[in-house]
Amino acid sequence: MTETLENPAWRKIRAGGVVTCMSVRMARGVEVAILARSCGFDAIYLDILHSAMSIEIAGQICLAANLAGIASFVRVPDEPGYIARVLDNGALGVIVPQVDNAEQARRIASECRFPPRGQRSVPGVGAMLGYRKIGAGEAATELDEATMVVAMIETPQAAANAAEIAAVPGIDCLLVGSNDLKVSLAAEGRREDTDIMECYRQVADGCRREHKIFGIAGVRNDAERLADLVRLGARFFTAGNDEAFALAEGRRQADFVREACEAALDWC
Repeated sequence: MTETLENPAWRKIRAGGVVTCMSVRMARGVEVAILARSCGFDAIYLDILHSAMSIEIAGQICLAANLAGIASFVRVPDEPGYIARVLDNGALGVIVPQVDNAEQARRIASECRFPPRGQRSVPGVGAMLGYRKIGAGEAATELDEATMVVAMIETPQAAANAAEIAAVPGIDCLLVGSNDLKVSLAAEGRREDTDIMECYRQVADGCRREHKIFGIAGVRNDAERLADLVRLGARFFTAGNDEAFALAEGRRQADFVREACEAALDWC
């Protein structure tokens, strides 16, 4: 860990790069942080919203990621208490689901930011800050500068309100949850292919206007679509989760061994 806490995702985006993030739902050990770095990801996010992972385990993996030199995020339920605990125990950022309007965004930002920008309580100088001898004010400033606050846009209403959400001080990134957005569009009887791109454009325009980060979750393995999104301004992508990666490689290897053995049996 560097002497001063730094968020590698911020560093890469500010240098003009694109951040790729791996979602973690299944793994429970700190090794997954090293695995993500070895795969070439810039960040991990621990999905305690959709898994049984505890805050304690999430904190340990986040600290391991920070030491490994990749950014650590946690997707939290939008409920009191979660945000402060994951930030105090290792996460360099939070991803908050279903942010539909500026009022929600202001409440989230207040929970994440120290006074005068918010109401977050200073946790003391712990493992995140290397147990250094620094004052509470310096600790708050350092933690605040390293923290990235991500609001998920998952409905057409949220996309329409993207500019207002992006304008909220303390919100850093708008991350479109593509799968939930598709479900929301279908529920309204709208066409996925055309309407989801329009939602992407609304969020991209809002982020560009307010100088915030535009991100995409749930991307397809489609190079042309990814290129279109980068041209729109997207700089933060979640690129799959540990469950999907394990299943894909497990199925591939099982198919390979079975087919090779069955072919050999034909010659017996």
